[in-house]
Amino acid sequence: MEPVASPTDDTTLKTLFEYIDVTAHTPTENGDVTGCDHTFRFTEQWADKNGIDVIDLYQFLNAHGGFCDCEVCFNVEGALFDEEFEDEEE
Repeated sequence: MEPVASPTDDTTLKTLFEYIDVTAHTPTENGDVTGCDHTFRFTEQWADKNGIDVIDLYQFLNAHGGFCDCEVCFNVEGALFDEEFEDEEE
């Protein structure tokens, strides 16, 4: 099976992780923190705002272990960028 290509560049993809993290932890008007509801709702919002084809994005994220917003942050970001983050810590 061929690897699934990213629908965007790494810099833009990193903004997805930041968007999910901030949005999931920002209280709503009534003070609730929504967190992950095990869907791609924040991913979809980000894709719409950035003109990214959501189906291509889903396929890419699924291929890297992301099956909902929290898994995108935990699994996909880790799989793609852990080596880079480890280099920054040294």
